[in-house]
Amino acid sequence: PEIEQWGTPEKLKISTDENFTQVERFIGKTISPAGFDTIRHYTDQFYVVNKNLFHERIQQHRILDCHGDLHLDHVHLTPEAVTIFDCIEFNDRFRFIDIANDLAFLAMDFDFEGRSDLGNLFLGNASRELGDARVLRIANFYKCYRAFVRGKVDSIQASEKETTNSQEHERQSARYFCLALRYATAGSEPLVLVVMGPVGTGKSTVAKQLASELDWPIFSSDEIRKTLAGIPLDQRTPSDLRAKIYSARMTQKTYRRLIKNGLAGISCSRGRRPRPLQPHNSVILDATFSTRALRRLLRDECKKANVPFRKNGGSVRRALRRLREVERCI
Repeated sequence: PEIEQWGTPEKLKISTDENFTQVERFIGKTISPAGFDTIRHYTDQFYVVNKNLFHERIQQHRILDCHGDLHLDHVHLTPEAVTIFDCIEFNDRFRFIDIANDLAFLAMDFDFEGRSDLGNLFLGNASRELGDARVLRIANFYKCYRAFVRGKVDSIQASEKETTNSQEHERQSARYFCLALRYATAGSEPLVLVVMGPVGTGKSTVAKQLASELDWPIFSSDEIRKTLAGIPLDQRTPSDLRAKIYSARMTQKTYRRLIKNGLAGISCSRGRRPRPLQPHNSVILDATFSTRALRRLLRDECKKANVPFRKNGGSVRRALRRLREVERCI
């Protein structure tokens, strides 16, 4: 059938390739070179690795005449009914899509507004109601696609001369691209990303750059150690205090606080209260974790919280690539 042909990787790639071409002029403005390359590579690899999944969706008749632009602004709630309006009518390519694509758009919007809890609830309920468990397997790919499109649209609006609030569009665009990068690297689930390595290897610089790329909060053992010792963050540690604050006891206390604060950051973003400026549910820990005991502490605490963690290091591009390689096939 005509509609189902739009579910093939070849047809889908028309839209994603078009998006990348249109966004190239915004590299270095609203999206970083590393972020752009990572999202593009993730998308291209997903088509290759999951080719059978796309054809399975076609065989199961999941390619439908959908809404095509299903985000929160197009959903109106009243006590009597839910009204969805303003579907795409001008382009069949945007409307003849996998139903998971439509659902993922709305879930992505919940993530963007800091309500991943509602997005996950929505996808889970939709999957059960439709009898379609595969929605959850492919949703992250479509969330990445939709976040990238929203970033593109805001970038274009920011660049138009007649736009009166270009700075707001630039800010929104950068946030959407950060969200797309998160989906392309770490997926949709909470994650503790640990940037570790010996002192003086530049790990803190990498951690800060990753935090900027992904729009994730960062927790530093150096800052926590100083805070616990009552030393201002902008002040060098006095030589007569170094032995005390780097003692085994203080180090243990520092890392316990570091891990606790990081996991608390994830708990907040999983909560019920909106966090409109923070579309993340993952954190970065910047610390050496130089002993086996400290790494075991990290593993045990993350296990208790039911949150996965990953160790990373090296350059920003390498760190993003390693995350991507783990997540590219869901």
